[in-house]
Amino acid sequence: MRTPVTLALFGALSMSSCSSLLTEDSNSFLEDAGFLAKHADGQLLLSGTGGFVYSPKLQGRVMISALDLSEPTLGFINHEEILNPTVAAAFANYGGEDRFWIGPEGSQFSFYFKPGDEMNRDIWRVPEDLNVGAFHATTSAQKMERRLKLSNMAGSEFELKVQRNIEVPTQLEIEKLVGPISAQTLWTSFRSVNTVWNDGSSAWQKKTGLPCIWILGMFAPGANSLAILPFRTDSSDPDQGPAVRTEYFGELDSSRFRIEEGFALLRTDSKYVCKVGIMRNRAKNIMAAYNPDTRVLTLVQFTPVVADAPYASERWATDVDPYYGDVINSYNHGGPEQFFELESSSPALELAPGESYTHTSTTCHFRFADREQLAQAVKTALDLDWADVERAWF
Repeated sequence: MRTPVTLALFGALSMSSCSSLLTEDSNSFLEDAGFLAKHADGQLLLSGTGGFVYSPKLQGRVMISALDLSEPTLGFINHEEILNPTVAAAFANYGGEDRFWIGPEGSQFSFYFKPGDEMNRDIWRVPEDLNVGAFHATTSAQKMERRLKLSNMAGSEFELKVQRNIEVPTQLEIEKLVGPISAQTLWTSFRSVNTVWNDGSSAWQKKTGLPCIWILGMFAPGANSLAILPFRTDSSDPDQGPAVRTEYFGELDSSRFRIEEGFALLRTDSKYVCKVGIMRNRAKNIMAAYNPDTRVLTLVQFTPVVADAPYASERWATDVDPYYGDVINSYNHGGPEQFFELESSSPALELAPGESYTHTSTTCHFRFADREQLAQAVKTALDLDWADVERAWF
C-alpha cells in the first residue's frame, strides 16, 4: 500500500521545471494536482517515473496522471465544474481518467433514460447517485465505498454497495504487460479494483434488466491522436456478428475511423462526437491510444472477457438484444470540453442478494525512448505490429 502524498508536497516541488511539451492549452501536472488537493480532496500517489491523483470527494475517481511530475496532465479535468458544480445538470462532468459508472447506457434497460423516454441527447441524464456524492474511506485512504440506489428505463430498482480500491502497480506487473522497461522510458500507472454487491432483497434478473460495472477514462486529445482497439479474428464467435459497432452518434468516414485485420482505429481529436464499440466474444481485455505529437502510448487492461456471457448493449435503442453488447468503447467528444474516452464494461450482473462481482482496470502511460521500444510494447501488449498501425493511419 502506498501512502498518499499530502498537499505540502506541492508547495515544496518547483514549478520552474515544467516540460517543454507544455503548450498554451495544457496545464502542468503540479498545477492541476495542487488545484485538486485544494478543491477536491485530491490525493497524490507516486507511480513509475510520475504519479497520479485520485479524489474520494469526486466519486473516488482517478483524476489525472503524468509521466513526470513536471510534465503536462494526461487526463481531462473540468476546473470550472469542480469549482462550481451544476448539480441539476444532466452530467456533472468533473473529468477523470478512471471513473466508476453503472451501465447500460442504452437498450430498454438503460439507467440514463426514464420509462417512456425517447433516447436523445436532450433528455439523457446521469443518475443522481453517479453524478454526485463522495466515496468514503474504509480500511485505508485508497479503499473507499458507498451505497447507490438506481432505477432503469424499465422501472426496475436496484440497491448496490460499491467498493473502489485504488492501487499502484509494480514495475514488474507492468513489464509483464509490455516487456522490459528501459531506464530511458517515462511511465506511470494506476489500477482501480471495483466491486459491486447486490445490496437489496431481490435477485437481479435478465427480464427486469441487469446492471454492469462501467469504467470510463477521460484523456487529453490531440490533433493526430487515435484510439487503437484490438479484437479477435478467429471464427469461433457464436454470435456471428460484427466485431465493431459504430451506430451510436455521428457518422464515421475513413478520415475518422478505420477497421483493419484485428484492430480498429478512431481519431480522438475532440472535434466530432462519435463512438465505437467492440462486441462480446470478439473483444480482448485491452485497448490503447497513441498521440504521435507527445509520443504518449496509453494502455488500459481490464478483467478478462467472459466468453458467451451476457454483456449489456450500450446502443441508444430499445429494439436491440439487451445482452448482446459492448465490452470496449471509445468515445470522441465534440467540445467545448476537450477529451476522449476509453471505456470497459463487466458482464451484465445476475447477482443474488449479498453476491458480488469485481471488475479491475489498469491504466498505463508510456513515452518510450525510440520507435523500436514502442513497437515491442505494442506487440507484447496488443499483439499488433506497429508497422501495420502506421500504414493504416499515418
